[in-house]
Amino acid sequence: MANSNSSSSSNLKNILSIPCSVKLDRKNYRLWKSLVLPSLKGHNLDGYLFGTTKCPPEFIIDETGKKNNPAFADWTSTDQLLLGWLINSMTQEVATQLLHCETSQQIWEDAQSLAGAHTRSRITFLKTEFHRTRKGGLKMEEYFTKMKEIADDLALAGSSVSTMDLVTQTLAGLDNEYNPIVVQLSDKEHLTWVEMQAQLLTYENRLEQINNLSNLTLNPSANIATRGDNRRGKSNSFGGWRGGQINRGARGGKGRGRATKDRIVCQVCCKLGHAASHCYHRFNKNYMGQNSDEQKSEKDKEQNYNFNAYLASSSTVEDPD
Repeated sequence: MANSNSSSSSNLKNILSIPCSVKLDRKNYRLWKSLVLPSLKGHNLDGYLFGTTKCPPEFIIDETGKKNNPAFADWTSTDQLLLGWLINSMTQEVATQLLHCETSQQIWEDAQSLAGAHTRSRITFLKTEFHRTRKGGLKMEEYFTKMKEIADDLALAGSSVSTMDLVTQTLAGLDNEYNPIVVQLSDKEHLTWVEMQAQLLTYENRLEQINNLSNLTLNPSANIATRGDNRRGKSNSFGGWRGGQINRGARGGKGRGRATKDRIVCQVCCKLGHAASHCYHRFNKNYMGQNSDEQKSEKDKEQNYNFNAYLASSSTVEDPD
């Protein structure tokens, strides 16, 4: 027993010079534990935390009578050094709550209880957050981190979340623009947390590329329309004696510029009002598009609109002097 305790004390002195890189607070217990426990197990010190390395009796009795037990002194020395090392690995807020602990086993158990907060109200709050969290304006990686933190907090509070539930709820919290990839991933029987992250990150990057290309395509058209409006404004301002008609032509020109932009036709579904980059069906391989009657109707609408716009153009309003 004496040799074992001496070895433990020596092992502890080896790790005392290596402070824990993460301080324990009320939210990072799992991370802190994952750093502390392997180090102590590697030096055969975990028995002090779990109570398997028992404290020997303080006194021993032999033929000469009662005397101090050297093994007790060694065990106490190791345990108190370990207790101090654990306290030093905590934030001041947490350490203050655990100052009553007298052994390394006691502080280990109380730290888990303090961080876990095994109360029904805590679990109810976390479950509500888990189901209400949405990606919204978060980056995909930030959204993953938030969902995983809530799941970890639930596990610590005594209500573990399965990988399937975590994946399902994460997919449910995505915006409508992710519906195609959500449908595809939902059909997989064995979708891991890591695989889902890889698929969604790739999809997010693809969406960003499409949006960037759409902006590059639409901006030059907007500039051309602006220059066209300016030229019509200048021509209308020439010959001020027809000001009433000219002003109406200028306002009509600006209105047509905005209406033309609103009448953009999607190349995927042939519907008006949005570009192909924003189409709901752009990643749906099974989508066959509108039928011929619908396409013809949309085309007729566009032609009628262009014809009416021509009739109201500045060239038809002004007198050909």
